[in-house]
Amino acid sequence: MALKAAMWVHGTIVEAENPTSFVSRKGSGAQFGAFGGAKPNWFHIPITTPVILDGVRPQLGKVFVFYKTNGATITNLHIYDGPRKVKAFDGLKLSGNHSGSIDASNSWVITPSLKILFGLGISVGVQFGIDPGDILFTTAGADFVTP
Repeated sequence: MALKAAMWVHGTIVEAENPTSFVSRKGSGAQFGAFGGAKPNWFHIPITTPVILDGVRPQLGKVFVFYKTNGATITNLHIYDGPRKVKAFDGLKLSGNHSGSIDASNSWVITPSLKILFGLGISVGVQFGIDPGDILFTTAGADFVTP
């Protein structure tokens, strides 16, 4: 499969599903904090989606979420095509600084690649473990490939 397009968004676009203790949007991204023991929260990231390029419908081949945690752990990453969940990565235990370059803790290969018909959404499940813990989202993106 050949890379057809790569689409990225800045971290300031990330939205929390439930209110957090604090939110700070700045040049480096969006930072969210919560107290340890709180219910896990979901953070949602819409990605611009090329549904047709040169008469071909590209397929989702890889997603990226750059982040930096302090007392927080990423536990899930779900991929949505419009309202439908089409891929789930559960049971994750990701933390640390993965905010500046692609590595194995901030990129997920989609096998087999997926047709995205309506719009790509990435949802990230986060558990906060200390008071207060926080997560900074710096950027997110997706690679689209042609079969």
